[in-house]
Amino acid sequence: MDLSLINASCKGVSNGTHVNINFSLKSCGTIVDVVNDKIIATNLVTGLPKQTPGSNGDIIIRTSKLLVPVTCEFPRQYTISEGYVTNLKNSPLEIMSRNRGVFPFTLEIFKDKEFDEPYRDSLPTLKLRDSLYFGIEPVVHVSGLETLVE
Repeated sequence: MDLSLINASCKGVSNGTHVNINFSLKSCGTIVDVVNDKIIATNLVTGLPKQTPGSNGDIIIRTSKLLVPVTCEFPRQYTISEGYVTNLKNSPLEIMSRNRGVFPFTLEIFKDKEFDEPYRDSLPTLKLRDSLYFGIEPVVHVSGLETLVE
């Protein structure tokens, strides 16, 4: 079968034993809803019989097409421990919960409260009572979805 998502240009790729379909919250027709304490993303995998070269559509089909709903749930609140050590190369901080999904964020330490210039080449040297300014934001921005760090 040829597998695709709501946006039919997002097709599955077979490795011989499995078919993988990669998509994000903002691609392939994914619908994102915020319900209570969860962010819920849904899509639909559709399977149609493969057309082989020279078949001219002469395949006899005794079943209807395959429809598999796909749902990913993310909690709206995460707890991040104070033991986090920044990665100065600005790679995404991936926060996982119950193995249901990954919602990547970037977390940086900035030099002042204007949040204009992050520490990138070296860690800051601070004195007692100096302030640290942390900036965290999602890697993917979804229209209508807001994040709040407490």
